[in-house]
Amino acid sequence: MQLLSFWQTRQEDPSLEGLFNVLQPSISDTKGEISSFLEHIISRYGKSLLSNSKPNPKAVGKMLQWHMLERDNVARLQDKLRKSKEIILMVQSQANMILEEKDQSIVIERMDALADAETDTARQLNERLDDLGGKVEKQGEALGLISRSIGSISSTMAPIANLVIDLPSMLAKIHAEQLSQRLLLFSLNPFAQNSAIVEDALGWKLSIPLELISSWDTLHSILIDRFSKQPGYGFVRDRRYAIRDDVSGLDIRQNKPLTYVLRPGQKVNMCMVYFTGDKDTMTCPRCKKSTLRANNLAFICSDPRCEMEIQRIEELHHDTTTLNDKMDGNPPKPNLSTDGSITHPDFEDAFPADLVSMSDTEEGPEVFKRVRFLSRWEFRLESRGPLEYKTGQYNWWAADCPEAQVMKDALGATLWDHVCEIEELNSVEQYFALNLFFVGSTLQQSRPVLLIFSMTKQGRREAWRHSTGIDWIKANPSLVVLTSCSTIFHSTIKQIYDERFGVLKLEDS
Repeated sequence: MQLLSFWQTRQEDPSLEGLFNVLQPSISDTKGEISSFLEHIISRYGKSLLSNSKPNPKAVGKMLQWHMLERDNVARLQDKLRKSKEIILMVQSQANMILEEKDQSIVIERMDALADAETDTARQLNERLDDLGGKVEKQGEALGLISRSIGSISSTMAPIANLVIDLPSMLAKIHAEQLSQRLLLFSLNPFAQNSAIVEDALGWKLSIPLELISSWDTLHSILIDRFSKQPGYGFVRDRRYAIRDDVSGLDIRQNKPLTYVLRPGQKVNMCMVYFTGDKDTMTCPRCKKSTLRANNLAFICSDPRCEMEIQRIEELHHDTTTLNDKMDGNPPKPNLSTDGSITHPDFEDAFPADLVSMSDTEEGPEVFKRVRFLSRWEFRLESRGPLEYKTGQYNWWAADCPEAQVMKDALGATLWDHVCEIEELNSVEQYFALNLFFVGSTLQQSRPVLLIFSMTKQGRREAWRHSTGIDWIKANPSLVVLTSCSTIFHSTIKQIYDERFGVLKLEDS
């Protein structure tokens, strides 16, 4: 089988053909011997030699005859087969040797081809490496050129960079020099640039070109911008400052155009306004010393390290003509929500606590160069009268001072004229009244509240709408205008109505 497999897969070779010529006669001769021996045995002995045949005397005789007579023939056939086998083995060994030699030659041939391919690949790789080396060398030369260029540029830019670093300081010096020259020129001729000088409450000076800044609103916007990151921003935002002439010390009237009251070369000073009820203290807020000296309309601290300028003014309301001034044109419309309900402060039983909340914390006067303490009636404790009502944690003190009585009379007359034009006051339910109170948890924290009472929502709405058009109410930001129909005021309102119109029955509301 191995020989057959080998023979079927063999390649054409002269040496193998010679072995075939040697092997084929031996195989044919052996085959003929085997065939003739089998024909002789079968023809002579038949089936007597089969192992499954039944033993009988005739068959036994043939077996003895086979044993005695055919021994030499069998030995001769065995010898023939042995020699044929040796020839076959010899031919097979020769064929294996030829096959090994053939395989070795194939391997050698393939190894040679592989070596040739490797040599060719190495050659191509060397060519590419040489090409790449040339390109790298050129790239290195280009990089060297770039590096030298960068070095040259860097050496050129270094002075420019140093100049840029020093540029802000140089510009600052130039600006300072220009400013000094401008100030020198301005001091020599204040009218040369048509500008006025404003010194703010912190001591900073700014030039106001009157040709460009011609309104108080523009100046106010400039001050807001300057104080946006400085102490006193809340004062400037709420316009709690005054502008005074530097020579006379008098206030500049801001109800007239800016260019009407300011002239080129004029210097004005700004001071912050504090509301206080203390009008007698003469202690410097900054150094805490009682060393103030009078200077025109103000006091200046005599300490040369301080020199804070202080004004103390007491505001009086004896003239009722300014209280009756209304806004020009039609009265403002009430603020109504989409469903028509009143959005102004109004209460029946629970007092709206957020109306009398404390104001935001403000800077102390010691941070400014100039301040004005304005003593007003609503900040003096003696303006608080007896306790009349109490709603929850808030107490209601009557406003008991001459200013409050003057204001109540003037405001009452003004509102009475407007309300009577709209509806007739034929009953206590249609009647309205007003009064001034101080509302708060303590006397010191209480603030003025203008209470307008009416049992009808229409009456409260109309009274509140017209109260918002009175200049005096708008000029007093600490005043709270409040309407109410609370039952705690019914007895007082009925008493007032009876004293004015006679006794009428108070219907349940």
